Amino acid sequence: DVYFDYVSHFTSPEEVLADFRKEGFRMGAHKAYLFGRTLSRFDVAIFSELDPGVLQKCHLRSADPSEVVEEWVENFDGNPKIGIIPNANTTYFYKKEQ
Repeated sequence: DVYFDYVSHFTSPEEVLADFRKEGFRMGAHKAYLFGRTLSRFDVAIFSELDPGVLQKCHLRSADPSEVVEEWVENFDGNPKIGIIPNANTTYFYKKEQ
C-alpha cells in the first residue's frame, strides 16, 4: 500500500507535512498530507479491526469509543465538540469559504 509505505517512514504527522511541502505532490503522499493536517490539529482516535501497531505506524491511536469519549469530556474545559464519523475512511471535511 503506497499510503502505508510512505507514512510509516515518519514519526509524526508534522514530519509528513514537512516532507510533502519539501518534495511536492506524489501519489500516496497527498493523502498522508491531507490526513496529517487533521492529525496535527485534532485528537483523533480510531475504532477499527486493524492491528493497533499498524494504526500507530500511521500516527493513529486505537481506542474504544466509549472510553475515548469519556477521556475527551473529562479533559476538556467547557463544553466539548466531539465528532463521531461512521465510515470515516470515505469521508473528508473542509471549511467552506464564505
